[in-house]
Amino acid sequence: SVPSTDHGLYSNVLGFLGGINYAILVAVICRRYRGATPATLIKAFFATYSRWKWPTPVTLVPTRMHPPEGANKMHVWNANDSRDRH
Repeated sequence: SVPSTDHGLYSNVLGFLGGINYAILVAVICRRYRGATPATLIKAFFATYSRWKWPTPVTLVPTRMHPPEGANKMHVWNANDSRDRH
């Protein structure tokens, strides 16, 4: 069995990271360390996120403030915009 699920630490409903959250965090590390061994990736994962400047968002690509041509114009969340903070 998986230790995180056994101890109730795997649910974004409870405020913990869920599956998609872990997937994004891992994808960022895999992109930065292409071709690295699994042991190196695990070490890089914990080294990176233990020093991360939270609550800075973790993104796979740069955030676009304006949608690409032809896309619906929707408001983009921006941590620096007071309207987007709660």
